[in-house]
Parts: sequence; structure tokens; C-alpha cells
Amino acid sequence: MNLIKSVCRGQRKPVRLALVGLLLFVCAPDLARPQEQEADPSAQESETVRRYREVAEKRNRPIDHYNLGTALLREGQVGEAQYPLQESLGSERTAVREQGYYNYGLSAALDGRSAESDPNARRAGLEAAREAFRQVLRDRPDHEDARWNLELIELWLEEEETGGRGDAGGQGDSPQGSGSGAAQAGGA
Repeated sequence: MNLIKSVCRGQRKPVRLALVGLLLFVCAPDLARPQEQEADPSAQESETVRRYREVAEKRNRPIDHYNLGTALLREGQVGEAQYPLQESLGSERTAVREQGYYNYGLSAALDGRSAESDPNARRAGLEAAREAFRQVLRDRPDHEDARWNLELIELWLEEEETGGRGDAGGQGDSPQGSGSGAAQAGGA
């Protein structure tokens, strides 16, 4: 991700359109799953997610919810990742809280961006993402990935206001997910 991000930094507009599909594939590979598979997410649940879910339900600690939400996000279950990530935001541990906001912002942005048929859900997701990235920057103003993602979310929201939905103007990148695992497995 850092290589892709650094390539985009120097040439944002020309590269954005080319990276849309690649970044969505990397950040949210399961968004394109058939509807019948989404009916029962536990049927497709990986062993990692299953274990994190058990621990989060048993211990109910912010770090456990963070780990579950991050695992779900990495598996492309962006909508399902939001609740556990929200539960992690009350952590007393700064790194868990910061990464929780960052990952919540990613999940809200990807979920909002994929809400094609519901403009209200799309806007709500993007606004939640904007607030999450703003919180990361309030806590850590030098967080470049959060700044990059906030800029992208602002462009998407502006696009919503002007009625554009396409990737015109090179605004179709996906949020950068390079920080999504820093506190995973209790490491923070």
C-alpha cells in the first residue's frame, strides 16, 4: 500500500483512475460477493474472524473489538466491521483508539462508497468516515494516511453535492489502508 500511495502522491489525478479497481480489490475484495453468500456471513467466516469474535464476545474489551473489526475489514466485510470498530473507540490505550478511528473511517468510507442504490446511506457512510479521519488527525496531526483519506472523502462528498457519482476528475481512489493492522492481536 505504501508504494501505491507514494506513486499516487506525485501524480494523483492520472494515477487515481488506474488504481480504483486495484485498491478496491485490495481494500475490499469481498464487496462483489453474490447476494446469497451475504445472507449468512458466519458461513464464510474465517478461522481468524471466528476466534476474534469469540474473544470479543467473552472478554468485551476494546482491543478485542478492535481486532475483530480489523479482521473483518481485512476480509472485505466492511459493513460488519463497523460495529466492533466503534466499540474499540472507548479504549484507554491511545494506539488502539487511534487505529480504531482509522479503521472505522476506512470501513465507513468503503461501505458508504458501495451504497450505490441508497444516496442517504452513501452520504452517511462518507460523513462518518470524514469524522473518523478528522478524529485521527486531532489526535495525531502528522498521520499522513488519515490526511490523504480525509482529502479523498472530502472530494467524494463534494462530488455527492454536485450530483456527480462517477470518477470524473480522477477522484475515484479508495482510502489508503496501510495503517489497518498496527494494534492487531493486542500489539498496542
